Amino acid sequence: MSNRFSSIDILGRYSDDELLLLMPDASQAGAMNLTEHLRRAIADSPLSIDGRSLFANLSIGVAQLHRHESADALLKRADNTPYPSKTRGRGRVSRAWRAADAMP
Repeated sequence: MSNRFSSIDILGRYSDDELLLLMPDASQAGAMNLTEHLRRAIADSPLSIDGRSLFANLSIGVAQLHRHESADALLKRADNTPYPSKTRGRGRVSRAWRAADAMP
C-alpha cells in the first residue's frame, strides 16, 4: 500500500481511533481513489491473531483545503466527514469539499 503514497504525503495518528493523511499534491479524484483503495485493502485483508481472523473496516472522510480556510477549520470538516459514512453502514469514503472553493 505504501507504494501508492507520494513521497511528500504524511500519515499519522490524529486521535485514539483516527488517522490523518495529508496529501499536499493530490487532486480531488486522486485523494478519493487512494482512500477508496486503502479502505478496500483493509476490508479485504483480515488480521490473523491466535488462529482467528479479525476483520476491520474504515470510514474515511476526505476534505480539501478551501481558499482562505484555516488549518483548524479544515481539520474540523475532515473530522466530521466520516459520520455520514458511519450512519450508512460504515466502511465508506465520504468527501467534504466544493470544487469551486478548493485551492489550486
